Amino acid sequence: MMAEARLAAGVVLYRPEAEVLRRQFTVLDQDGVPVFACLNSGLDDAAQRGLDAYVPPEFRMGDGHNRGLGAGLNLLLEAASAAGFTHLLLFDQDSEPGPGMAAALLARWTRRTAAGARLAGIGPSLVPPASLSPAEGGYRPIRYQPTGAAHDGLVPLAFLPTSGTLIGLREARAIGPFRADYFIDGIDVEWGLRASSLGYASLLAQDVTMLHRWGEPGDEGQAQILRLGPVRRYYYLRNAIANLRLGFTPLRWRFETAARLAVQVIVLIMRGQARGVMRALRDGWSGRLGPAPDDVGRVV
Repeated sequence: MMAEARLAAGVVLYRPEAEVLRRQFTVLDQDGVPVFACLNSGLDDAAQRGLDAYVPPEFRMGDGHNRGLGAGLNLLLEAASAAGFTHLLLFDQDSEPGPGMAAALLARWTRRTAAGARLAGIGPSLVPPASLSPAEGGYRPIRYQPTGAAHDGLVPLAFLPTSGTLIGLREARAIGPFRADYFIDGIDVEWGLRASSLGYASLLAQDVTMLHRWGEPGDEGQAQILRLGPVRRYYYLRNAIANLRLGFTPLRWRFETAARLAVQVIVLIMRGQARGVMRALRDGWSGRLGPAPDDVGRVV
């Protein structure tokens, strides 16, 4: 007999926008989903009030020091597992789930695993804010790349974006921790590819949507790479190269990622970003990971 599922949510906080965070917490509270929070920064008064209202002290971790997204996610997994939960619904601090989303994803997880599937995660279709709130535009939609045909409304992907993804804690222990040395960016890609190499599937629920702010807003048509600041751009390029060097990264993924990176690198060099680009590529190839060097923001 299958053990009864116990579901919690987890979010890593780094200077969150208080009102967006409050809306996230409110929906989860109404759905009866307890929240774990890892503090990677201090909070302003409004965000602190939201935290105090919805997250009990025993479900909080971190001292406000920025240890990176990967390390924060691992702390959430450990805390939820120690508290006896079986599943964790991961969120970015700027995502907004709809009512019933948690239950919908858990129902799909239960149905698929009962049929014998080995799952790394099930996630919702992420939509930019303008699709639900026209006043908040400028975010680019995420382009998903299916790796197979849909079955029962679920589409297989190479990886799922972290936010909104439901994972099983037993499966997460088998797959292994998130890469803390990536710090931020590419963490979900590496974990999903590693899970796939171990026989665990990542599935997108086509009929479940969640409002999500991907990257930074900008002018319509502006490439995502040009919306990133120098530090975030460093992490993106460095970790993308690091992922290419992993033994379990599929050959097709390497070719497609390398081709996309080549175009982005050319665009950035034409914008006068050659030194910063080459530094990121060098560090990724040589395995110099961890927090970005202090002077990254000053190197172009």
